[in-house]
Amino acid sequence: MLYLVRCSTFEDIVTAVKQADEMVVNITGGTTAMQHTVQQVAALAADLGRAVRRADLVDRRLPQEQRDDPYVLGELIWLDRERRE
Repeated sequence: MLYLVRCSTFEDIVTAVKQADEMVVNITGGTTAMQHTVQQVAALAADLGRAVRRADLVDRRLPQEQRDDPYVLGELIWLDRERRE
C-alpha cells in the first residue's frame, strides 16, 4: 500500500522512514535544495535498511505543448534496476 507522508521536521522524517518497508523517491523537478533533501532522505532510508526505489517522471512533449496543456501524465521511469518493468 502506498502512503504519502508530510513531514515538517527531521524527527518526523526519521519516524516516517522507520515505519516504512519501502520508500519510493520521486526525483522529478524542484529546486536544487529540494533535490538534495530528497536524496538525503533516500540515503537515510537505505542506511536504516529500507528498500529505496528512485523514479523520475518525464514529459517528452515540446515545451510549448507542455505550457499549453500542463496537466498531462508523464512517463514513469524507474531509475533502479530492481523496479524496471
